[in-house]
Order: sequence, then C-alpha cells, then structure tokens
Amino acid sequence: AARAGLSGEQLLALEERYGRTIEEGGSLSSLCMCSLTTSSAAVIEGVLQLHAWVFVSDLLIENPFHEPPVPGSSADRQLVRLAYRLERIRRLREDRERGATGEWLEALIQASPVPVIALEPDGKVLLWSPAAEALFGWSAAEVLGRQVPIVAQDQQAEFRSILDRVLRDGGVTGLELVCYRRDGSPVRVSVSAATTRDANGQISGIMGVIQDISERARIAERERFLAHTGQVLGSSLDHAEMVERVAHLAVPGLADWCVVDLVDELEERPPAGVAAARAEHHAAIRELQRRYPHGLGPPGHPLRRTLRAGQPVLVRRVTPDTLAQIAQDADHLELLRALELRSAILVPLTARARTIGAVTLAATTTSGRAYSEDDLELAIELGRRAALAIDNARLYRDARRAVRIRNDVLRVVAHDLRNPLNTIGLAAGFLLEMLPLEDGSRTIRRQIEIIRKSAARANALIGDLLDVARLETGNLALRTEPLDPAPLIDEALDLLRTQAAERKQHLETDLRSPLPPIRADRHRILQALTNLIGNAIKFTPEGGRITVRAETAPGAVRFAVIDTGPGIAPADIPHLFDAFWQARKGAGSGLGLAIVKGVIDAHGGRITVESQLGHGTTFRFDIPTAPQS
Repeated sequence: AARAGLSGEQLLALEERYGRTIEEGGSLSSLCMCSLTTSSAAVIEGVLQLHAWVFVSDLLIENPFHEPPVPGSSADRQLVRLAYRLERIRRLREDRERGATGEWLEALIQASPVPVIALEPDGKVLLWSPAAEALFGWSAAEVLGRQVPIVAQDQQAEFRSILDRVLRDGGVTGLELVCYRRDGSPVRVSVSAATTRDANGQISGIMGVIQDISERARIAERERFLAHTGQVLGSSLDHAEMVERVAHLAVPGLADWCVVDLVDELEERPPAGVAAARAEHHAAIRELQRRYPHGLGPPGHPLRRTLRAGQPVLVRRVTPDTLAQIAQDADHLELLRALELRSAILVPLTARARTIGAVTLAATTTSGRAYSEDDLELAIELGRRAALAIDNARLYRDARRAVRIRNDVLRVVAHDLRNPLNTIGLAAGFLLEMLPLEDGSRTIRRQIEIIRKSAARANALIGDLLDVARLETGNLALRTEPLDPAPLIDEALDLLRTQAAERKQHLETDLRSPLPPIRADRHRILQALTNLIGNAIKFTPEGGRITVRAETAPGAVRFAVIDTGPGIAPADIPHLFDAFWQARKGAGSGLGLAIVKGVIDAHGGRITVESQLGHGTTFRFDIPTAPQS
C-alpha cells in the first residue's frame, strides 16, 4: 500500500466501495487484491500478524498528524508507516461515526417533544432543548452557562443534593419535582437523569429527560379529593353540620375561603357554611353576613345569576370594577376589598331538579391562586355531591321533625282519648252489673258488651300507636329480670285459647327442656308472644295447628311460633315488620309485627321468618339468657 502511494482517505474509500473494513482479518487479502499488488496484501497481513498496532498507537499519541521518523531497515520503516496509516484510517472512521451519531442525537433532541436538558456537575446549563423552552418559558440563549433557573431559591439546597445523588449513583429514574416556569407558575415534572462522560471516562455532566406530569398529578389529586369528599359527606346526616362540612372540604385545597348559601335560609339568617384559610378573611365574611344579611346583592351579582339560572360562574379575574358593581354601599365595598379576591367560582347546589343553594369558592391575592376551567370542572363535581348530601340531610331532618310532631300529637290524642274510653268501659261494666239477669235484658246486655269490648280495642290500639312511637325514637323502657320461659309461654297461650277454640284450632307447646332463664321485661315478652300467636290464629284456617316451641341456643333461648296457615308470598316477607304495612287490607292496624320486632331488638335479640305458600309460616326470635349468679 505504501509503495502504491495510497493515502488514508483512499484506503477508507476502498473500504466503503467494497463494504469491508481493513480490520476484518479474513477479508484483508480479497480487499487488497482487488486494487493492490500481492506483496501489498502480504505486507498488510504481516502488520496484523506482527502486532505493530501497539507501537503505532503510541506514535500516534505523540504525532497525530505527521508520520514519525522510524529507525531501522527500510522494510521496518515501510511496515511501520503502513501500520501508522492503517491506524489513522481506523481513527478517522471512528471520528466520522461519532460525528454522525452526534448529528443524529442533536437532531433527535431538537425535534423531541420531551424536554431534554444537560447540566455541568455544578448545575450550570449545557443544553436546553426547544421542548424545555416551551415548557419553562426560558430560551436556550437565556440559560446556557447559567445555573438552572427552574428551581426556587428556597429549594436550591434540596436540588443540589439531587445532583450529588445523580453524580454518586450514576443516574435517577422517575424523580418527581415541583419546578417553576418563567412566569412563576409551578409545574410538576418527572425527571430521569444520567451522567455523561468524556473520552477519558471522566464525568462531564448530567443529561436529563423531563416529563410534564401536571395533568396526571391533577387527575390523581382530583380523585383523592373526591374520594375524601365522599367519605366526609357520607359520615353524617346532621343538616347544619353537613353544610359546614361542605365549606371546610374546599379549604385550603380548592379555595382560600368558601361560603355555602342555601335558598331556604337566605331570607331568615346568614349563609350556613363558612370556611377560610386565614382568620381575617373569616372575620370579614362574618361581618358581611351580620351587616348585609341578604347576600344576593344587585341583579348582576354572580350569586344571584347562579341561584336563578342554576348555572356555574367562573370569574377568572376579580377587578376593582367587579367589586364596585356588586357593592351595595361604600362600607360594603370596603368589606369586599378586605376579602382580597383575585378569582372566584360559583356553582349551584342542585338536587332533584331544584336549585337548593350555591357554593362560592374564592382565590385571594395572598395565595396567588387563579381559577381555570379545570378548577371549574372539579368545583361542579363538588357541588353535585354536596347538593345530594345536603338535600338528604335536609330530608332526614324534616322526617325526624315530622316524627316528633306525630309523636307529640299521639301523646296528646292518647291522653285525651284514653280518659273518655276508660269512662265508657267503666260505664259499660257498671251497666252490666245493674241489668237483671232476665231474658228480656239479654239484647241490651249484648249491646253493652259490644260497647265495652270496642272501648277495650280502641284503648289497645292507642297503646300500640304509643309503643311504635317509642320504638322509633328509641324510648321504649324495659324492666328486665330473670324469667323462666315455660310459664311465659303458658300464660300467652292461656290468653288466646278461647280465641283459638272459636276457630277450632289446636294450640300446642314444644318445650325442649331444660331451658335456662332469660333476662327480659315480662310484659313486653308476653306482648311479643301474644302478637305472634294472635297473628297465627288470625291467618290459620279452621282446624289448623299452631305450635309454640322453645329451645336453647348459643347464649339465648330460641322461641318459635309455627302455624299451618296459607304461608306468605316471598315478595311480602321484606315488609312484614314495617309499621302500618298490611299484606291484606283490613287485616288489622299493621302495627303488631313492627312492635314485636322493636321489642325483640330492644332486648338485644333477633327475629326471623320462614314461609312457603301453602305450607305455613314460622317466626323465630332469640332472647339472651340471664347471667348466672
């Protein structure tokens, strides 16, 4: 090759022409034989065989651009010169490959939508891609050679520790940080970084790839907020407390202060719910409520628009003119200014197609928060959930109020009715005693007996109504004592034997002794037993059988009333213990089974029912046993 006078560029051109490299051993002869003499090929192979590369490599370090003087024979010099040129060719090819790779990498960084930056070990910027310019707002010309500008001053120490960690460990993946744009707005990012090294293997800098995860973080935060909202709103049914909870839910995560206005209360008292991150804002809101109780303001007031139209309102920027338009007078304007409003959202509280109120969320100049469409979307969802919770709490409050009123009426009516009913019953009994036992008086006696029994039934119905009222309010008083179950069952059956005999029914007992004593209120357990047995007598046809069973159960005595009646339809079973519910109209007051369940529950027991159409019904209930002395 030397004798042929080929330069390194010419040999490199040969490589590219034939698609082979000089280092590819076996192809050296074919490469050289294509254009060179046989002796030249042998010389090249001799260079490889004699391992002259080590010597030549050292020479290249000292003389990178000029062939060095080589001592020795002409053949030696020729051989070394050839090795020198071959090494030059190899390095030239590597440089070209590195150059091509660098160009490709630069093109990739410039075109990538993902921000890429490179820093010196001390944090100065070496590379700032166009995507980084778009994300953070600084151009490459503004940041190159300067300390990275996206880190807040109070976070510099933490950032330095991160750089040290990367330099120590060689890299980091998925590190989440809060950085800042040129306009001061925060942006949450995920950073993956690795160290870069120079030709000598020394760390020359840090290359980082940045992913904007603000949207992902916003969605995750939204889901956490709504999950927490569901837990808070589902933990109470107190109306006033619920309204306060809605206001406090929004502060400080979604608002700097929040006010909940309810339509039904605006004309009577100030808005029910108020929360604020700063005490001075809370005080200003309360002062506004005290001095200007009718908070709807003039026709252009955003709250009035929200309540009337039932539509959300986003006020991106509250200006002095905005406050002047809604102020009622100079003092009102001064109080509005004290709230330091910068941005606001108003969302309606809509439940069952009716606007019941509104939630006002405020961002202040102190926090620098400014609302966007994303914030409005979250506020609307908060309003939707809050409206349902507040409306349910209101319905529960109204229902409890109605129950209290009903119970008050029942107590009054019961007191006023029982006196004349008792008088009627006593008078009827007195008349029966006065009538002679003659045949002519039998018709009169029978009518007086009807009057006496009707008064007794009316008196019993009043008692049932009062019992239901007590059970619903949890005010059923029990006088418990140790009781033997067997005599209770016998007494209940004795009270109803005449009624069963009239229908030719068989009353039986099945006492699986020994039965331990129970701790119960004697009157109430008899009431439960007689109600269940009476129901069985009422619905079992003539000639049927009714069995009262008692047996031991874990920690209790299990009672059962079993009849051979027509059974109960499966659809009716879930409603059996509802007050005033009747499977058949005119079958009674619908209070008996509700009272039975209330009595059993009050004793700490449990009642169940099994029934099959055409095969009778079985009611079972457990009463805890009395503690052993």
